[in-house]
Amino acid sequence: MKRALFLSTCYKNGRQPSSNKAKAILEDMARMSRSSELNVDTVMIEDLRFLIENNQVSIVVTDTGADIANYDVVYVKFWGGLHNLVGAIGIYLKAKAVKFICGEIANYRLEDKISEGILMATNDISYPDTVFSIDQEAMANQAKTWGYPFVIKAIDGQKGDDNYLVRDEHHLQEIMHDANERSVWLMAQRMVPNSGDYRVLCFGFEPKLIIKRVGDRSKTYLNNTSQGASAELVACADFPADALDACRKVSRLANREVAGVDVMFNDNTGSYVVLEVNYSPQLVTGMFVDDKIRAWTEYLHSL
Repeated sequence: MKRALFLSTCYKNGRQPSSNKAKAILEDMARMSRSSELNVDTVMIEDLRFLIENNQVSIVVTDTGADIANYDVVYVKFWGGLHNLVGAIGIYLKAKAVKFICGEIANYRLEDKISEGILMATNDISYPDTVFSIDQEAMANQAKTWGYPFVIKAIDGQKGDDNYLVRDEHHLQEIMHDANERSVWLMAQRMVPNSGDYRVLCFGFEPKLIIKRVGDRSKTYLNNTSQGASAELVACADFPADALDACRKVSRLANREVAGVDVMFNDNTGSYVVLEVNYSPQLVTGMFVDDKIRAWTEYLHSL
């Protein structure tokens, strides 16, 4: 017997569910679609857990652990304002060669760290171990299996805002309570021991300028210059070739000719991870504006 999965959500707009009507409609549609040759399961997107571990991706039903890639076809009926999450679902199912409806979900612009992370991991670009679920307690419980400390950040955070190194259970609950009050969705990542990170500016999918950023460890674990980090330029010729290739690859995958790719090296292993690929990097603000504008205008004239 073939198996189909129908997905929907109660989140119509914003980050608060509007009603349970969508769930009832989904179950009615599944009931009418079942036959002796086809079994249909229904799941709400808010009951899914998005997980990247050791660069392997899984999207599973939190309660059962069932992977959505184990179905013959997946139908996303309604996704309300969850464009980024269904985009991640589309990327994942496409990588797993699972048929899904509607194909448009795999073409949404990447605007959050979950969809970016799944795009990278499914294309063999090293990405930190990560977990997210709209069910924030389920997300936190998965993260705690890694042990403290670990990182908690907003899925759409910028410039280091809503980004924390969680020390213990009390600290975790404080962060989650505050985020819930402000309707901020958090994701968790395994901590990567580091001595700073690198913003690799790519123009035309080619790395042109690299800025090393090192935060003041007496004040914060963050390396964002907007959070007071120091910065210096690094020559592309002095940067590891495999990391540069990853920057080229991820900017092409995201189809971003202008991109700020953030790269971090693990102090213990020397290996790199790509943290994100920014579609609007700071070109006219922040550090080294003259150098950034020079690289930008050279690319602009080349067109």
